[in-house]
Amino acid sequence: MKHIFTLIFMVGLFSTTLIAENTKSVADSPDQISEVLKADKTAIDQEFESLDVLEQQVKSQNLTYGDLDQETIESLSLKADVSGSLLAVAGADELPLGIPGFWWGFCLSWVGILLVYLLMEDSPERKEQTKKAVIGALVGIGVWIVFWVLFWASFAVI
Repeated sequence: MKHIFTLIFMVGLFSTTLIAENTKSVADSPDQISEVLKADKTAIDQEFESLDVLEQQVKSQNLTYGDLDQETIESLSLKADVSGSLLAVAGADELPLGIPGFWWGFCLSWVGILLVYLLMEDSPERKEQTKKAVIGALVGIGVWIVFWVLFWASFAVI
């Protein structure tokens, strides 16, 4: 009987976690939705002009997005979310799909380690991310072992 309750509890816990959702809506009425979706074409054009200036600067000075710094991006008077995104992209060039090596190893184990090693260019960052992938794989294996030990221990305690 204890096993059935344990199983029901685990299934209930995992199912509520999977179907949990945020019930807060962006807008409650169609009028609010249309207001949110209205586009200010002049503001959009101004943002794209700033991005065009940035692109021309990158091309003329033969830079990469990794070479950009905070001052260069702020000098173009971009919105905060655009400049933050550019800085995030500039720092994420080295990571495969922008995902840190630890999570590759944690989720995919030895396959994740192999993917990190093969997808990254030969650089010092490659060695560091591969090391993090190995650590992630070891942590993932440890979590898996602890989960199964606790699972089977719950059946042994009758």
